[in-house]
Amino acid sequence: MSREKSIKSDLNLLAELRDGSQQALLEIYDRYYDKLFFYASKGLYDKFIIEDLLQDTFSYIWEKRAKLVLTHSLSTYLHTIVKYKVFQQIKATLNRDEGLVRFGEHLQQTSELTPHQLLENKEALKFLYFKLDELPGKCKEVFILSRIDRLSHKEIADKLGISTKTVENHITKAVKILNISARVIFILFFSE
Repeated sequence: MSREKSIKSDLNLLAELRDGSQQALLEIYDRYYDKLFFYASKGLYDKFIIEDLLQDTFSYIWEKRAKLVLTHSLSTYLHTIVKYKVFQQIKATLNRDEGLVRFGEHLQQTSELTPHQLLENKEALKFLYFKLDELPGKCKEVFILSRIDRLSHKEIADKLGISTKTVENHITKAVKILNISARVIFILFFSE
């Protein structure tokens, strides 16, 4: 028997999974774990977070097995789940101050990007500036001075004639309002 015939197709594994086969889940896990781990590591750097995320992914497909109907391949389906879970994790990180700094630094690292990625980053920047327009005037000004112009809180306070506490409050408010969209995250962290 050839190797191809000894390995079950994804469709067969899905059918067995729908019927409650834990063995089918293990085969899917063995087949896709490394690929999904590599994919998730494009946006996340903590091995333990990635492992938890993948465990959640396989638990999810087990829980939803009876209703699983795929319009694309199993690989595409699994990658979509992982992408969504990575988005959630990055979004949580971006809501913290250090995440926004990383976001800004990533935008500035364009020397290693392909022309297609540069175009996508330009689109992401346009979207970010569009989102910035949703901020109240002073809040927007403080956020831009902090995250784009990279001024310290003290420098911003001196420049605008406000206290450093007010600067911190504006930045906190901006981060809550912006709540960086998953589309921007996708473009920045999953561009091929």
